[in-house]
Amino acid sequence: MNALCARRQSNSQYGLTLIEILVVVAIISIVGLVATPLYQGYTIRTKISSGIATLAPVQRLSTEYFILNESWPSDNADAGANTPDTYAQNFLTSVAISETPHPGSIILTYDNSTLRMLGNSNTIIYYPVGDSSGHITWRCDEGTMVERYRPANCR
Repeated sequence: MNALCARRQSNSQYGLTLIEILVVVAIISIVGLVATPLYQGYTIRTKISSGIATLAPVQRLSTEYFILNESWPSDNADAGANTPDTYAQNFLTSVAISETPHPGSIILTYDNSTLRMLGNSNTIIYYPVGDSSGHITWRCDEGTMVERYRPANCR
């Protein structure tokens, strides 16, 4: 009889208790709750940045117009650029040159039906700034887009 009791005591069971399983599930849930919004913000910023690549030819045409005429173009036609909607892509609906809010402004408008997180906050405005030596830089800290979705250089 003593040998049987000794054998039962030496057998150890392997496995997880219910509490250990619940702790693991809780930790995974917390990590998921933190990671999901961060990932969504990252993907939205990536989609917005992909539209900025279309900006380069319009900026070049606008700058050339300024060099030749000593004033900024008032619209895409003045600069010799295509109509605003021809620059549309998956997430970008238009690239338009405008006199407002600054002369030579280029307004990027994003599609709020494909990027629902933006809502009506879907524009980034690039505008030229010149220094005393005639060097032109482009700033993009205006528009209706929420700051957290803007590219890093536009915050």
